[in-house]
Parts: sequence; C-alpha cells; structure tokens
Amino acid sequence: IEYSLLAEAAHKAGRASEAHSLFGDMDIQFEGAERLRVARVLEELGDYEFAQEVLLLFRHEIQQDIEQFMTAEDLTAAAEAVLMLARLEGRPAADFHLANKLLSKAHEEVDPLYWPAYVAEAELLYAKGNPQQAFEAVGQALSLNPKSSEAWYLFGSMRCRYFDFDAANRAVKELHAINDEHPLADVLAIEIALRQKDVAAAQAVIAPALKRYPTHRELLAMHAAVQAMTYDDAAKQQALTTFAELAPGNPLAEHAVGQALSDARQYKLAEPHLKRAIAMMPGWSDPQLALGELYVQWGKLDQAATQLQAASALDPFHKQITNQRTLVQEMLGYATIETDQIVVRYLPGIDEVLARDVALHMGDMVDQFIERFQHDPPALTQVDLMPDDQHFAVRITGLPDIWTIAACTGDVIAMTPPRPGPKRAYGAYNWLNVMGHEYAHVVNLSQTDNRVPHWFTEGCAVQMETTGRVWQQYTLLAECYNNDRLFAYDEINWGFIRPTEPYHRSLAYAQSAWIMEYIETTFGWDKALAMLDHYQRGMGEHETIKQVFGTDVESFMAGFMAWAGKEIQAWGMVTYGLQPDDPHVLAMTDREAPDQIDPQILEAMIEENPDWPGLLKVRAQVAIASDDADALDQIRRYQQARPVDPWSDRQLARLALASGDSETAIAALTVLDKIEGDVPEYAVELARVYRARKAYDQSLHFAERAILREPYNPTYRQSAATIALQQGNWSRAAFHVESLALLEPDRVIHLKRLAVIYDKLERGEDAAAVRERIKSLD
Repeated sequence: IEYSLLAEAAHKAGRASEAHSLFGDMDIQFEGAERLRVARVLEELGDYEFAQEVLLLFRHEIQQDIEQFMTAEDLTAAAEAVLMLARLEGRPAADFHLANKLLSKAHEEVDPLYWPAYVAEAELLYAKGNPQQAFEAVGQALSLNPKSSEAWYLFGSMRCRYFDFDAANRAVKELHAINDEHPLADVLAIEIALRQKDVAAAQAVIAPALKRYPTHRELLAMHAAVQAMTYDDAAKQQALTTFAELAPGNPLAEHAVGQALSDARQYKLAEPHLKRAIAMMPGWSDPQLALGELYVQWGKLDQAATQLQAASALDPFHKQITNQRTLVQEMLGYATIETDQIVVRYLPGIDEVLARDVALHMGDMVDQFIERFQHDPPALTQVDLMPDDQHFAVRITGLPDIWTIAACTGDVIAMTPPRPGPKRAYGAYNWLNVMGHEYAHVVNLSQTDNRVPHWFTEGCAVQMETTGRVWQQYTLLAECYNNDRLFAYDEINWGFIRPTEPYHRSLAYAQSAWIMEYIETTFGWDKALAMLDHYQRGMGEHETIKQVFGTDVESFMAGFMAWAGKEIQAWGMVTYGLQPDDPHVLAMTDREAPDQIDPQILEAMIEENPDWPGLLKVRAQVAIASDDADALDQIRRYQQARPVDPWSDRQLARLALASGDSETAIAALTVLDKIEGDVPEYAVELARVYRARKAYDQSLHFAERAILREPYNPTYRQSAATIALQQGNWSRAAFHVESLALLEPDRVIHLKRLAVIYDKLERGEDAAAVRERIKSLD
C-alpha cells in the first residue's frame, strides 16, 4: 500500500519515471484500480504498447464476468480502463455503453456516496460533448467531497471552456486551499489566462510552477502553449522538444499549442500542430474536433466537413462533433451571392431577402472601412446568415446556446436574421449597424495578423457603427467618470472577458470607443493606424503606447481623463450635488407628474443652480404639460445645455409634426433615426415627410433605412418600391418588388408589377419568366 501511494503521488507530481520505478518495485500482481494507475504512467512515458497490454487483461476480465467487480472503486476503474484502452486502440466510441453501465452501477447500485464515480462520469460526459450533464455529475461529486482535486479541476476547466471565468477562478482558489502549490491549480490558471488571451498572466504562473514540478506533463504542455502565444517560434519549438523528450509520442503538447492558437484565431499557425496531435494519437477525439472547429471558424467548410466526418466516424457519441458536422453538411447546401468583397451564404428561402440586402449595401460600407483603416483584407469576407439562434450558436461554439446575434471569427461573419420567429430570442434590429461592427473586426484582425488587443478592436468597431454614441452610453460614461469608476488602462480588457459588475461589459465597449475618439481628436487618426502597425509586429500594449505617443500608459490615461472631463461638461452631464429625492429631480424620471410642480419653487431652484441641465428639463416638461406656447423654447434651452439627450429631439419632433413645422420635424427625426438605430418608425416618418415634399431621393433613402431594421417587412418594401417608381429609379423598384415576391410568394400582384418593371428595364427574358410563374399561380 505504501509503495502504491508513493507511486501515485509521484505520478500526480509529474514524476512519471519515479512512479514507474515504484510500481516496478512492488512484487505483487496488479488488480483492479492499480492496473489503471500503472497504465496511466506507461501512457505518460510513451509506452503505449505496454499500457495496452495491461488494459487488455483488465477489459478481458470485464467482458468475461462483469459481476466479479463488486466495489464501486473497481467498477469506476473498470469504466475508465475500457475508455482509455479504446482511445489507445483508436476506437474511442467502442465501449461507451459499457463504461456508462459500469459507472451507473458504481454510484447507483453499489455505493451512492462514492464520489470518484461521479468524477469519472463527468469526464466521460464532457469528453462526449455533453456539458450540461457533465456539470451536474461534477457538482454531485463536489457535494460528496468538497476537497476533491480532480473534481475541482474538471469543474474549472469546463467553466473556462465556456467562458465562465468567475467560476473557473473559484476552482483555482479551491485547489490552492487544498494545496498552496497544487499543480492542477497552476494548469487551470494557465488555461484561464490563455482562454482570455492574457499571455503575461500565463507566464507569471508557468515559470514558478515548472520550478516546483519540472517534469509535470500537463504543465510542460501548457508551457509550450504559452510560448506559442508569444509568437516566438524558437521558444515554442524548444518547449515542444522538452516535452517530447519526456513523453515521446504523447500528443498533449501539440494539442495544447494548436488549441491555444486556434482560440486566438491564429488558424494557419494552429493547423499543423493539431494535425500532428492527430497523427500521434488517432484515437483521441479532442484534436480531431479542434481541427474541425478550426476549419469552421476559418470558413473552410469543405475541409471542415471532411475533418468532422472523420471525427464523427471515430466518435459518433460526441454531441459537439455531431452538431458541427450536421451544421456544416447543411451549410454546404446553402445558396450564395458573391460580390467583389464578400460572399453571402444563406439557407434558401425567406433569408434570400436579407442576403440580397447584404450584397447591395455592404459594398459601399467595405470601401469606407478600407479607406478608414488603410487596409484591404486579401480574402473575401464570408457572411453566414444562420436561420435561427441554435444554428448560429453551433456555428460559433459548437453548442446550441449563445447570447449574441453576430460574431466575427477572422474572415467570417456569422449573423442571425433580424426577424421574429421560432428559436429566435431577438427580433428586428439594424443589421447594417451590426455588420459594420463585425466588419471592423475583420479588417483589424487581418491587418494585425489577429494580434490586435480586445479593447482596441472593440473601440474601432463601436466607432464604426452607423448609430454613433447612444444615450445609454452617454449616461454610463458620465456616471462612471463622475464617480471615478472608469477602467484603468490595464483593466479595460477584463471588462469584456471577466466583468465583475453588471455594467462592466457595456462600459468596456463604451470606454474603448471613447479612448479611440480621444486618440483621433487629440493626436490624429494616423496615430491609431500606427498602433495597429505596432500590434501587427507583435509589440505589447505598453510598449506600443510609448512608441506611438512618446509617453507611458499612466501619462496617456491622465491626458485622456483631462480630455474626458471637458467632454462631460460639453455633454451637460456634470453632477452638481442636488439631492436625488428632491421632487423636481424625481419629476425628471417620470416619478412625479410635471403639472404638479410649483413653478415658483422651480424658478427659484433654477436661479440658484443655473448650470444644472436637469432643472431646465423639468421646466420644459412643465411647459409641455401645461400646453405653454413657450414649450419649444424651453425644450431648446435644455437641448443647448445637454445636447446629447434624445429626449429633446423626441419632443421637438412630436410638437413640430403636430403643428406642421416640417423643417423642425425633419431635423429632429434625422437625429433620432441615427441614434436609435433599431427603431424604424423615425425613418418611416422621414420618408413620408420627404415624399409629401416630392423630394423622392431623400424619401427613398429613409424608406430603405427603415428596411435596414425590418428587412422582412412587406409594408416597408412596398413603400420603398413605390417611392423608387416615383423617383424614376426602375432598377431599385425592381429590387424591392423582387423581395416582395420572395416574402409573399403567393401574391400574384407582386409578379404582375415585376413583369411590367422588367419590361421598362428591357429585361424581356426575365419578364417572360415572371409571366410564366403568374400562369402557374393564376
């Protein structure tokens, strides 16, 4: 027993050779769980043949008489042994059901309190792409043994993989509570840092960890991954060589390097490492899936289909492989529309309407981005329109659950359609605004070889949105500035990947764009382009600031804060210390009716606090509520004091439309249409006002801006087509009537109109084809 415990301890500390010697000194016949421990040591040493011999005896006994395994420990070891042997033999799905049966018997029939059975079950479920049940199993293990290192590591690693970094870091703390120098705590901490692309944090952990455990295989594999993320090829190769000398033929390090590079969207660099991992151990499904996912993210769907088919044949019970393979096979049947800059891929059917819009509008937008960033991505951008949330989620993560509507993975943008329907959590939204945000990532990633810092590319992306800064962002930035809650420079990236407050992610986006605005207005846009050039050459963030601006990060941020203070003043968003429970302040938030405010008290407060815009808003509210002829002037005074609040434009538009003041209405509605990007009603009203003036160019512009929010709305399409005809733009009218025919294929009137328009455009063949369709319908 003492030799066995010493051997197991040596193995867990990474001293596989010592463990092997200790097992060899044990003059006994190995049985049950002991065989599994010996096989694991042999595998780490690269002696796969001997490991298989040990496990073959184990599996033979299981197949001969499963009832001989009486204890939960032996049943669990038997399950793990058959799975390990199947992987070494290159058939990991072979004994899946047998392993399930053994584990179920262990914790359901023999010993419900035997926690290692739940850990083994969680590992099996996670390895088969079933994270939800895996989380339940590992949770059961931890409820039975809160000090299980294996359970905490598995829990943390799974949470890290699905971006729940708070839970993953909790696991690190629990492992450190078990042992201050726990090697699994170090491995997990490095996994978390790499997943967050925080190479400096990973380096800070790996160096002391390897001093403590210089031969620990998992730490050495993570060391190779960390070196790969520094883009120092010589250092990476040295780390891989060191690992190979200790564990010849073991694919762990190659897989770790490939996975880290793939997560960082370094697909070209990651591909050969994952291929080598597969060649080393063809029966291990993890690198097979990782390579398939890499091709999916890279937009290489033909190669993804081939790779995922191979992975599925190897492991048909792996849900994530099945999800990805099914999706890729479906996407290969999608229709495409190609322009000079993009390829739009969509499921044939109603989404052809959106695909046509994307092809129509993206050209001008792409040209603007190329000019802005002085970079033209060499590859065509692939835009994948996924029919619903589940398709989109599997496209991005391999799992049918995700919280966003669009994502960029290099040269590929995936997006859900802006329409309500089954499996659609989001309804209508301004797809061109979203596409602009994602295309900024395409350009930034391309021009920096995917090395741009998270905050920088998000700042550029928010700046390139068509809406500009919205009111919620103004209020968030002002509140955080006034209360000293803006991020320090080194904290901004954490707001995206590890927010600790509900508002942190929103603040990270808004503050990043604000810093980009500071750079452009203070130093010129050339400085931003210079930063992108430094990032492409692999320079760190602090060094980039020093090289581009000639100062350190602290001084750079001090300059930003001084500039930001002046911005807050210009916005009219400085706090002046009035009590928040004052009735007039409450009136501003609609918690008290404006017509109940005493005008004399209000005027006295304004006289005492003439620079506080909030009181001017209250006075405007009072004037509106009492139908005061002076209401327009009061609204404009508040607007002058706080020009960023869209409330003023909403009131001006409403009053102007009611009075027939089209000039004022147009000015206010134009502002609202821009900043309230997902709302189509302002554009609809502007199209109506301009159409009444016979200003058809402007009318069509805004009619199509309404369609950007609701491309599947036939009423908006018909309006745009009508205005285009009044403008004399027959081609544009044809475009929208074609969309109407797709949206409402059974309405013959659309086809009749389309045939007439084709005649006008001298498209005789198209007109004849449409008339044939009309005959088939009517």
